[in-house]
Amino acid sequence: MSARKRLVIASLVLGLFASLGGLVFALASGLPSEDASVYSMNPGLTQNTDKLRVEAGTPNCAASRTRWSYLKWNLADIPAGQVIGSAAMTLTVDLVNLGVAPPGGPQMTLYQVIDDSWSESSVTAANGSAMGTLIQSIAVPPTAPATITFDDASLTNYLQQQADGDNVASFGLALTGNCGEGTVLVRMHSKDQTVVGNYAFRPYLMITNPNAVTLTTFRSSDPALNWPLVAGVIALVGLVAAGALLLRRRMA
Repeated sequence: MSARKRLVIASLVLGLFASLGGLVFALASGLPSEDASVYSMNPGLTQNTDKLRVEAGTPNCAASRTRWSYLKWNLADIPAGQVIGSAAMTLTVDLVNLGVAPPGGPQMTLYQVIDDSWSESSVTAANGSAMGTLIQSIAVPPTAPATITFDDASLTNYLQQQADGDNVASFGLALTGNCGEGTVLVRMHSKDQTVVGNYAFRPYLMITNPNAVTLTTFRSSDPALNWPLVAGVIALVGLVAAGALLLRRRMA
C-alpha cells in the first residue's frame, strides 16, 4: 500500500474517532444517581425508595413547604476541561393535585445544592442540605402524566462549575409561587419507583458540548443500552468504511 493510501485511510480513522467522541460517552453512561424526598411533618423520615414528591399549602408556596426532593448525579464521565454547551434535566410527573391553587400559580423550582454530603439513605427534613441559588422555575402542569424539563442556561453554568470541581452535582426540587389556600402536591417517578420495564420515566440529565454532540446522558440505573444510538454508531462506521473502500478503489 502506498504512503498516500495509508495517509487517506488514517485520516478517515481519525475522523471517525473524532466524530464518535461524544457518542462513546453517551454509550458509557448510566452512572447511578441518588434521589429522595423529605417530609417536614415527619422530620426523621427518609423516602428514598418511593416516588419523588413536592408539596406546599398556602398562597406562599415557598413558606409552606411540607415536602421537597433532592437529586444527585456523578459527572465523572465528562472529560476534564470539557466545555458544556447545553444541558436539560427531565422529570416525569405521574400525579398532580392543585387543590384550589390559581392557574399558573404553583411553580416547580430547581435549586443548586452545594453541599453534596447528603445521602439518599439518610437524608431527612431535619438534616437535608440547604437549597442554594435558584436555577429555574416552571409552572406545575395542570394534569398528569406530564414531563417537566429544566434547560435554562443557569443549569448549564452550574453543571460546568461542578464538572470543573468535584464532579458531583446536587439539586433541590420544591414548590414556589402561589399555592392558594389548599394543598398542592406533585409526584414524580424516581430512580427506584417507576413503571416496570420503562426506564424512560426515570429522572435523566442530558449534557451536550457546544457542537450539540451528546457528551453523556445520565439516566438513573438504566440497564438498557441506547439502541438508537448504537444503530447510529454502526451506521456511521459503515459509512466511513464504505468511503475508505471507494477511495482505495479509485487510487488503485
